[in-house]
Amino acid sequence: MAQDPRAWTSSVDSLPPGDRMELWRSRVPLRPIPVRLPLYLDRLTWHRALLDQVSWSDVTFGRCHDYPGIRTDRPADAGATDIERENYNGQPEAADLEAAAMSQGESMPYAAEISRANPSCFLFVIDQSGSMDERMEGGTSKAAFVADVLNKTLYNLITRCTKADGCRPYFDVGVVAYGGNGVGSGFEGALSGTILHSLPEIEKNPLRIEERVKKVPDGAGGLVEQSTKFPVWFDPKNTGGTPMCEAMRRAAEVLVEWSDSHPNCYPATVIHVTDGQSTDGDPEHIATQLRQIATSDGQVLLFNLHIDATSSAPVIFPATESALPDHHSKALFRMSSGFPPHLVGAATERGYSATGESRFFGYKAGYEAIVDFFEIGTRASQMR
Repeated sequence: MAQDPRAWTSSVDSLPPGDRMELWRSRVPLRPIPVRLPLYLDRLTWHRALLDQVSWSDVTFGRCHDYPGIRTDRPADAGATDIERENYNGQPEAADLEAAAMSQGESMPYAAEISRANPSCFLFVIDQSGSMDERMEGGTSKAAFVADVLNKTLYNLITRCTKADGCRPYFDVGVVAYGGNGVGSGFEGALSGTILHSLPEIEKNPLRIEERVKKVPDGAGGLVEQSTKFPVWFDPKNTGGTPMCEAMRRAAEVLVEWSDSHPNCYPATVIHVTDGQSTDGDPEHIATQLRQIATSDGQVLLFNLHIDATSSAPVIFPATESALPDHHSKALFRMSSGFPPHLVGAATERGYSATGESRFFGYKAGYEAIVDFFEIGTRASQMR
């Protein structure tokens, strides 16, 4: 009988708590664990490979005998698959790992049921640099409009998760804000101490409740103004530069810890909104590492939205970078995740030509596209 390849190394349970977090902090940029490793390669082996600077191909093909602490004495019948041979010069892409998992009878990613016992996570990463003061066509600043959309998104999440017994903790939610004041939690008041909070905690701690006026149908074909209460959790700010790299690192630290604490949950979703270019380096490599943080149900999803104050035609959910004008827009495209299957339908329902090949990315988005991006991006897969 062939030896079980997963028995060659200790289980991931033997890792000290928070080990992935410490690895990330001490060796940035590391390559976090991909969405689904081949069956013979467990999480502990992957960490040791990172620490010893061993390439994926060394681990995949059992060429680590000269590296202390890594046991890859694979049996002769545990040869690499065609997918692995195809990718031996680098870390496998998510699509390749998904195909390998399906060939071995494993389930598709992004299918875990979201429940009180198994929540998911939304992390909003918001640019608050000086350029976010620019006015959009209606006279509202970009910072103020994004803040309004984010607050409405939080309210809608709370509404969707509220049952007879109150708001249920289906999601952990956080905001990373970055700009001239550095990088930190976008929440203030009672929520300012940490980045992530359960949805019921957010419901209980708005900064304030504002009285606003909205127009509603009058039943006779017209509109009338109606007063409504509007909870505010996030305030607009705009100052200084655009430390996007630092913001992505902070998001990665938060989500490494969250993924370790929720190993079998639907993976975290990051919605990143910016109007400009990074002022502290190239964030593309860090975004790649962020997307590779994973639970057993899939990799972190990173959705990037570039917003614009002009009336230029937006590019929303493209499948290639050919229609994008410059290095910055193409880099944001490459930084973005592809569409999980259930979100393709949500996008097409709103009139977008999204496919399984599309990236969840928007460029030069205006009012309508910003609202749609948040709405589609926060659709849950299966919620119980």
